[in-house]
Amino acid sequence: MSQSDPGLEQAVSRVLAALASLESPSAQDIVGALMRLPPRPEALELLLTRATEVRWAGVALLQSAVEHLTRIAPAAPLLVSLLDHPHPGVVVSALDGLGHLRAEVPYDLLTRLLYRPEESVKEHALAFLGRSEPARVREVLRGLALVDDPGARKRAAFVLAEIAKGVR
Repeated sequence: MSQSDPGLEQAVSRVLAALASLESPSAQDIVGALMRLPPRPEALELLLTRATEVRWAGVALLQSAVEHLTRIAPAAPLLVSLLDHPHPGVVVSALDGLGHLRAEVPYDLLTRLLYRPEESVKEHALAFLGRSEPARVREVLRGLALVDDPGARKRAAFVLAEIAKGVR
């Protein structure tokens, strides 16, 4: 574990302070807090260590959430393979799952999804690109802003605005 990484230490301290400020944190609160950590295993390990050191009352629930996330992380390759599924609901669910896992998805696979006929797939793929590739997604969005499809232009404008606000 990289305990000398000041950025990681700060992120862990912020998450632990946010959790400690809650009177009775729920599992949802904890998972939400974990999503604010850098997507690195040592971040989870450091958070557990710090929570134990300060004797935070919710450490058992935190441990349970971390164990659960660790068990489901191997699901990412399966979810990536489902992005080629013909049913749009399967693709959307796979994108949602990959987003929750903060998994990496090949850029070319995500951009291919933008050309599927289903609006829901395009919207979710664009949102995923906005979160995972904010620097590269701008070029995709600029291209979408020029197409003849008003829906594509609207989606592009929405994601660009969210990136500008720092939401994605």
